[in-house]
Amino acid sequence: MDRDGIAVTETGKAADTPSASGTGTENPLRGADILKLPVLHLDGPLGSVRHSHSHGFLRRRLITLDIIALVVPWTVAALTGGLSAYGPNRPPTSQIVGVFCVAAASQWIAIVFQRLYLARVCSVRSIELTLLARSAAAGGLAGAIIADLASMQVPTLRLVLGACGSLLMLSLLRGMYGSWIRAGRASGQFLRPIILVGTNDEALGLMQLLQTHPELGLVVAGVVGDAAEHQSLGFDAPYLGGVEGTLEAVVATHGNGVLIAASALDPDSLNKVTREMLRHEVHVQLSSGLRGIDHRRIRVLPLAHEPLFYLERATLSRS
Repeated sequence: MDRDGIAVTETGKAADTPSASGTGTENPLRGADILKLPVLHLDGPLGSVRHSHSHGFLRRRLITLDIIALVVPWTVAALTGGLSAYGPNRPPTSQIVGVFCVAAASQWIAIVFQRLYLARVCSVRSIELTLLARSAAAGGLAGAIIADLASMQVPTLRLVLGACGSLLMLSLLRGMYGSWIRAGRASGQFLRPIILVGTNDEALGLMQLLQTHPELGLVVAGVVGDAAEHQSLGFDAPYLGGVEGTLEAVVATHGNGVLIAASALDPDSLNKVTREMLRHEVHVQLSSGLRGIDHRRIRVLPLAHEPLFYLERATLSRS
């Protein structure tokens, strides 16, 4: 172990030690390679090194915005027109508040279960809005079910108002949050260092893509692959060794993940490095090898359980 508690990967030789019986017999492990523990990723289950707190700060801020976007519309829906608007058979105030609290809480639980606090889920705006709409529907449905079970006369219009209002406010606040994040990353804040795996033309193109779009927040902290290709193609990021040392490069740079140029590795190496990264809980992004193709034309279509893509042909939209 090094001083940070991270295990090293080099192999060593066993020292000559006397046997337990004290006869001085040679250790049976003498001359054999001692297999030491692999380097653990910073966020791995046994990792001892910690990232900065910016990730937790950003998530807490997003959760706060979501709570505001839920509490305000559902409160307005419950109190619009005053409690007298519920009619002469108005249920107790505590029950009215309880129904709308359950609706708001159910909507937030749906947001959590749909993993809407993960960047990889919310990176596509259309997908984020679709999942938010589902959570709003879940909140309204939960409120209606609770009201029915309690035999309460809660107008359906109020539940619809709460669901639609929360969806609108969630979309607005999350859109503003996304714009704020992108602006911060473009100015050098909230950056995520990654390791670029591969040193061919595709890998160089990926690095140039990240440099052209700083709002993505991904910074290449180092490159692993072929040393000769790295030098000949003129990568801006430092060379950190061969592909077999990808995990060590992630730890050395406090990397957030890896970006793999699929065409730079042979199938066996690609499969090995991908599995190793996932085993140590390193985020993995894998290129498709395609450039200039709209991501909406790519469909995941496995063959015999193997991951493949289907590429739809380009069509003109109907006017």
